[in-house]
Amino acid sequence: MDNSCLFKIVMYICKVINNEKLNNMKGFRYNAQERSDRAFNNCGREKNPNALKFYASNMAYADNYKYVYMADGDVAYECSLEVVDINTDKLFDMSANYTQLATYNNYINASIEVQRNDYTNFLNNAKKASDKKLWASMLSGLDNKKNELTSTLVATEFQALSDFEIQDELVAELKCLGFEGYTTKNEIVIF
Repeated sequence: MDNSCLFKIVMYICKVINNEKLNNMKGFRYNAQERSDRAFNNCGREKNPNALKFYASNMAYADNYKYVYMADGDVAYECSLEVVDINTDKLFDMSANYTQLATYNNYINASIEVQRNDYTNFLNNAKKASDKKLWASMLSGLDNKKNELTSTLVATEFQALSDFEIQDELVAELKCLGFEGYTTKNEIVIF
């Protein structure tokens, strides 16, 4: 085998190794002994109907879930850390591309429309000029509501799109697009 052929093989192997490093990341999750130990879902409805696997993309974010606390705020116990390698090839970058999703647009439009209907109803039924002025002002304020809702989604790692029944819509849309999960600034979600 001549040197040029050997060089090509070495370069190919380096390229494969580098691609694997670029397309993989670590996921971190602190697992409670019992799911019911986590007090996040106390509304009586299933918050994660598709049993998505949520991982932190960094230890600083994962550390928020390191302990289970008692009602008085004392630590009940420390959770066990799970570290996994995750291939990112088929993960949707939610932070960069959320505006492309029908789920996002439907959520924003539905939220604004509910308020628009309520405010219009209140305006139409208002008797006093001050009440009419208030509801007219509230209606015109809805122009900024999309930005507020979007900021909240980004700040909460798109939690409103990944909880309850809307999770079904998000998962179906992303699966239809060929994705097996998504990433946010601090989370990795696997279907």
